[in-house]
Amino acid sequence: MADPVEAELYLRRQAERALQQGEREGPFGGTVSTAATALVAVGALTREVAAEVMADHSLALFLRERGAPSFHSGQGVGVVAALNPPRVVACDAVIDLPAGQLTVLYVALRADSTIIAVSGDRPMTHLPGNPFPQVSISDDQGQHGMAMFSGSEGAHGIEGTLEVSPGLARNTSWLDLGGSRIPLSPSAPAEVSVSLEPLPQQEPALAHLWRQIAGAHRLRGVGFHGPGPDLEGAIDALAAVDAVDRDSPELAQVRAVASALTGQSLTGPLPEPWQTLIQNARRSPDQRAPRTAALGVATPAIDGVVVVIEAVTWGRSGLTARVEASPAIALGGAFSALGVERLTWWAEDDLGGVYLGGVITSQTRPEYSAATVEFWPALDPLARELRLMPTGTSHRAVVRVALAAGTGP
Repeated sequence: MADPVEAELYLRRQAERALQQGEREGPFGGTVSTAATALVAVGALTREVAAEVMADHSLALFLRERGAPSFHSGQGVGVVAALNPPRVVACDAVIDLPAGQLTVLYVALRADSTIIAVSGDRPMTHLPGNPFPQVSISDDQGQHGMAMFSGSEGAHGIEGTLEVSPGLARNTSWLDLGGSRIPLSPSAPAEVSVSLEPLPQQEPALAHLWRQIAGAHRLRGVGFHGPGPDLEGAIDALAAVDAVDRDSPELAQVRAVASALTGQSLTGPLPEPWQTLIQNARRSPDQRAPRTAALGVATPAIDGVVVVIEAVTWGRSGLTARVEASPAIALGGAFSALGVERLTWWAEDDLGGVYLGGVITSQTRPEYSAATVEFWPALDPLARELRLMPTGTSHRAVVRVALAAGTGP
């Protein structure tokens, strides 16, 4: 067991060095928060002591006018709300709006919001300087609101969601979206099963490093899109408290995977599931029209985190899942929490394919977060089953989704 006094001294020295060098904590962390998170993960420091050091560092940065670090002490983030799965209806309806034509993939209705997942082949028409226009929406019980768009829009079209809050009637039989009526007829539910599995035991330091790689903010294509994990900073902190051997073959494997994810050539085989993931990285993008499996299922608690998966969508927009999680910090974002491990997102298909996901858009509410998780690489067009696996520190949920009705060329 590491000496907590030595661990605290190491962290304070890192904070002082960062201060002297004028290093700022970025929106997704920095040297000091990376070290603090690693030390808490292996039990070398308590969350409270690490948060105290980070608070002191924040104050010092503020006084020197270099900006405060982005971190969360972890207090108040452990309350798990009871998440009730929304009513989710697959649609595949085409609607005409003044700004252009959209395909409605599915609708998710819950008390606090109504989500309409949409895609379009062509960019929408805008007035100069105006963002995506709001869209009026109403239900069969006279409730109405204005839906806001969230997602991506480019030269080849749009992918995203329209959201209105508070939600419309959960039992409505139709929605009127900008003058186009979308029937919400009862449909055959997707074939889905949910289970909870324990993870194989692993040394805490190595487990933390693997989570850092898998949970990198945005992982796209062959490598990290945006800031990747400060792997060497975490290794330095772990080595300082004798939690990891710098020369161990296991650590060499961690470095090899991180190197491969930055696009560097492989010098040898990687451990699974990383080897399969990298091998499939060059798969051609999926050019099929978007298809959706409406789920609306909740998982058992994954190391204290409750997850709801609304739907999974695949096609030219990629392989994505719309999810919710409580506590809110479990989906990560620009403010990490000391001692609170965010979920990592894995998936497998029935052909042996492996996929790694990352949160690309999220909305945080007081008791939970909602997000879109994008998986990489593209879904194998011959897959007939997908297993979504939100993963914690000691357990993972397995959500099996039958794709037989919607896959293929």
